Amino acid sequence: MDVHFQAMTVADAPHIAQLLSMLDETSDWGVEDLRTSLMEERLRGTVVYRGAEQNDKQELLGFIYWRSIVDEVEILNLGVAKSWRRQEIGRRLMDELFSFTKSIQAKRVFLEVRESNTGAQDFYRKFGFVPCGLRSGYYVDSQEAAMLMSLALGAPI
Repeated sequence: MDVHFQAMTVADAPHIAQLLSMLDETSDWGVEDLRTSLMEERLRGTVVYRGAEQNDKQELLGFIYWRSIVDEVEILNLGVAKSWRRQEIGRRLMDELFSFTKSIQAKRVFLEVRESNTGAQDFYRKFGFVPCGLRSGYYVDSQEAAMLMSLALGAPI
């Protein structure tokens, strides 16, 4: 599989939005929201997008979006195209995140995941994430609760 990972730019916002629109379980952000986020966060340097693409095509296979605050990191969104699931794209995107956490000596990673999305919860558990709370009515589209998960860093992953 000839896949490479790179930082996303404002020009990638339509591709990210298109991928999100095809994934039922992720938060669907609009193109303008993504553009604004990519511009603002690049200026502050606290948020990082990483995308996976095939070298022979400019097709976005997946992406991860996180922000760091001091020594903590929060995963804001992660999505992998349905046709590319179970092909290590998600794991490799998480590897990108863990490289970053090591570079800033982060102590903890947090995320929210839909309470009904047991597949994503299982995925995160494989990396050592554990449930640590619940946010009722977190998702505006369905009023579904979000399960909070966290990972203490410092031990081998």
